[in-house]
Amino acid sequence: IDHLILTHYDADHAAGVRQLLERIRVREIILPQMEDDSGEKAIVREAAAKHGCGMEILKKDETIALASGEIQLFAPTSGKNDNDSGICVLASASKYGILVTGDLSAAGEYRLMSLHELPDVQLLVAGHHGAADSTSQALLDSVLPETVVISVGENSYGHPNADTINRIRNSGAVIY
Repeated sequence: IDHLILTHYDADHAAGVRQLLERIRVREIILPQMEDDSGEKAIVREAAAKHGCGMEILKKDETIALASGEIQLFAPTSGKNDNDSGICVLASASKYGILVTGDLSAAGEYRLMSLHELPDVQLLVAGHHGAADSTSQALLDSVLPETVVISVGENSYGHPNADTINRIRNSGAVIY
């Protein structure tokens, strides 16, 4: 893997890095510039050093050129240590786009849309596992996803939220 991008340091986004590095060679890990109360950042740094991975703290927006497309990394804009402090990723190749917003809230999505001209995407990874305050109508109207993937398992938070699922369905996107 050339680039492993961690949107933020919550365990459900970063805790598997140590095990991944035991199995697969990763050239570089890209991390958000934010504080980490969970300790995951230190674990990732230690594992990266052990396995010879480069590390980059994303301080400003960056584009990674690929042979047939690009990955745009949008640096955190919140300045706080919360769900709106993560990296967002827009990957595109030819006419296919994928947007990953991590755990952004609706307010974070509005900030992302105000700072960047986001294209229509074919695939959107639902924000914050389908939480009520993510994957806003404004974001859905802006990027017009054909498919939305909700990355979620059993949890005590009620994810995905029924209103969020309805918003996505009403937008015309297929949900996985």
